[in-house]
Amino acid sequence: MPSHAAVRPGPFDLYRYQGRHRRPTDTANTARNIAITAGTVAVIMSGDVSPATAAPGMPGEEAWNQLRVCESGNDYTANSGNGYYGAYQFDLQTWRGVGGRGYPNQAAPVEQDRLARALYRERGWSPWTCARILGLTENPVYGYWAPPLTIRSSTSFVQGHQVTVTGSAQAGALVKVYGIYRGQTTPRLLGTVRTGPRGGWTAHVYPTSTVTLQAVAGANHSASVRASMLYRTTLRVPPSTRYNANYTLSGKGHPGGSVTVYTKPYNWSTWLAVRRAPVNGAGNWSMVWRGSTDFVFAVRGDVAGPTRAVRVRPTATADSTADSKTAVLTARQPGTGLGSGHPGLGSAQPRLGSGQPSRAPSTVPITGTARPNTRLTVYVRETGSTAWRALRTITSDAHGNWSTLLSGTGQYAFYAKSANGQASVVKQVSVP
Repeated sequence: MPSHAAVRPGPFDLYRYQGRHRRPTDTANTARNIAITAGTVAVIMSGDVSPATAAPGMPGEEAWNQLRVCESGNDYTANSGNGYYGAYQFDLQTWRGVGGRGYPNQAAPVEQDRLARALYRERGWSPWTCARILGLTENPVYGYWAPPLTIRSSTSFVQGHQVTVTGSAQAGALVKVYGIYRGQTTPRLLGTVRTGPRGGWTAHVYPTSTVTLQAVAGANHSASVRASMLYRTTLRVPPSTRYNANYTLSGKGHPGGSVTVYTKPYNWSTWLAVRRAPVNGAGNWSMVWRGSTDFVFAVRGDVAGPTRAVRVRPTATADSTADSKTAVLTARQPGTGLGSGHPGLGSAQPRLGSGQPSRAPSTVPITGTARPNTRLTVYVRETGSTAWRALRTITSDAHGNWSTLLSGTGQYAFYAKSANGQASVVKQVSVP
């Protein structure tokens, strides 16, 4: 940073000096500059800042503070458009010459402080005109840089997950991360890590609840940061339900909080936020739903929970006591059974003697429920057979009801399978 020649003002002229890189201020700001002057006259007259006033671990901090006030009004984001930036009014060439990246006014204050001291170690106060105006004298210890002990972490974490905590300290320092849980006063050691050659450190800790974190390195303590624990949100549902039957949704959430349940029918694309369910003190929640069709559910509490589907499974029942129509069939030729046109019947039917009449197969109604307006297939199997045959494919009505007829004689097993992949329980019927 090149220095500009300037005539050193007297103590009572200092209020007119705006810093060699600063934009002149208006009259309204003059009072503030006079207040600054009052605090610096003694410094100018003595020609230095007493090391006794320096911040611990940061020699000459008072001198550096006065320099920043003079150069930029202590504004780390200063950019008046004249080619000088930040609290120390670096030009880009000087900034990059000491290892800076980007623009000085966009760098963190701790980075500007560090590089200002690096420049001081190379050139003393000479780069800053304000140092001469303030009458600052050089002292080798003013170039000493003790990185502050810092700590950073995410503000929240999911229950059971690790929390990554980072920060900076003196290179090679041993950093201990402590946590204080809500309602407690005694810190707990959660992790220990040593800083790298540039002073950075990273620790992975596993808090069990909302926690206040602090780093300790020797006698230095960092500021405190808070990480709030987000509770997992879970969702349990039955895999299927009978049509129009009630079933229970349940799960876990933040104790004392609530969860929002979202749903959509299987053929919708839009989710609906249908209900908020309270979570009790043990972290449990539940609600009742009716299976009027297939539904997809999602839940959200502190975080998004899983998505689950509940499908309507069909039911099927047969009434062999119902009135059925019978007919007399003419005997077929020896060696033949009932025709293959009778669905659901096996080929091994009793043969009829020549010229002997026989009763026609009985008709038994099979009825049930399924998802409304859904195709389903009824399957039958004769006793002693291993093959299931499709009796009929039909569509349930708008109320979820369906029916078909089974014709034949003998013992049959049957069930219905819906287009949603759900099947009814296998049942038996005797056809007289």
